[in-house]
Amino acid sequence: MEKVSELEGVIATFVKHLIPNQKAPPPQPIAAVLRLINPERQRQVVKAIFNSTRIRKKEAETLSLAVGQELGLKGLEAELKAPEAALSPEQQQQVAWDNIKARLTQHAAPNDIATAIRDRLHAKYDADEVKQSWLVLIEAEPMLLVRIFCQLPYLPDGQTDPIAQAVMESYVSRLVHEKYADTYTKVVQALKNLFKVKSDSPALLNFITLVKWVNPEAAAKLSQDVGLPLPAK
Repeated sequence: MEKVSELEGVIATFVKHLIPNQKAPPPQPIAAVLRLINPERQRQVVKAIFNSTRIRKKEAETLSLAVGQELGLKGLEAELKAPEAALSPEQQQQVAWDNIKARLTQHAAPNDIATAIRDRLHAKYDADEVKQSWLVLIEAEPMLLVRIFCQLPYLPDGQTDPIAQAVMESYVSRLVHEKYADTYTKVVQALKNLFKVKSDSPALLNFITLVKWVNPEAAAKLSQDVGLPLPAK
């Protein structure tokens, strides 16, 4: 690890393999793996677990502290939580959305990114946070945007997120607004390409269905522009 460039990205990928699922693993096996690297790197990996979006925020915090305890890392809790406490609300917002942007560039799974967006919106839910989440979302490749959108309503237990409808309605209103015409064009072209290859693609059909759930007029416009049959009323 001392020889690699972009160590932060390497550690993020390492954590992705340590925490492969949406359920937090026990700390003991992770600590056993981390004992194979030096204490300085252990601390860096534990910090990455603390900030990971692979699992829910509270679970990530609990897991990282438990792993640190297994490894005997002193002063870890204060070190992990002090930087966040020292930030202003605006800085905390910037850090939170920058972390989610990093997940996009690291090619995280759509469900991982959707979970990170949901967690942030549950931590602080207002119009500005929803707008910030949209601005992050449109930085994704068009089909990744579609797949993230399709994952947003569903909590890990299979229930529908209570804030999902309002958030997704905001997204769709922005998508069809002329201000975001470039994003709309890219999404439509991606869906057209998908329709040509696989007309019954679950990603395509789920996206249109969810758009119809929050905005039937937008769903009709999208269907027409993509070349799909108009959704039933």
